[in-house]
Amino acid sequence: MACPGAHTGRALRFYLLSRTVLAFRQISQVYRLSVRQLPGLRSATPVGQNGAMNTTKPMGRPMVITNRVSDALELALRHGYGVAEACRWAGIGRTAYYTHLARDEAFARRMAAAKRWLCIKALLIIHDAIVIDRDSEIAKWYLERRDPAFMR
Repeated sequence: MACPGAHTGRALRFYLLSRTVLAFRQISQVYRLSVRQLPGLRSATPVGQNGAMNTTKPMGRPMVITNRVSDALELALRHGYGVAEACRWAGIGRTAYYTHLARDEAFARRMAAAKRWLCIKALLIIHDAIVIDRDSEIAKWYLERRDPAFMR
């Protein structure tokens, strides 16, 4: 085909139409489109304009364990509740808790620390009773449980 500037009138329209058909054939081979889909593609609103998909909004199902739920779980575990009670109190299922625990390492560390917190506080109280108050009964009780050889 000749240069489009050399044609006028009907020849130019034919040239442009043939170029459009050729371009559509190339696109349809790549995207496997049919000729009947072309008018729908022309009228479609591009992504990001009014009435189209919002690209800033996250896609998919919303997260069950948000920061607020995570804080509630941590508080319940720190107060000595078990996982089932903490999940019920936070308003989530145990499956969601364990799934998130497996996926998010920081969440897993945070929940493990919350579970240990009450034990650490209890040990500090026992420590204070032994060291500061010099309570020999508590010291004996602690040694009986900590060192089985102490009783022999």
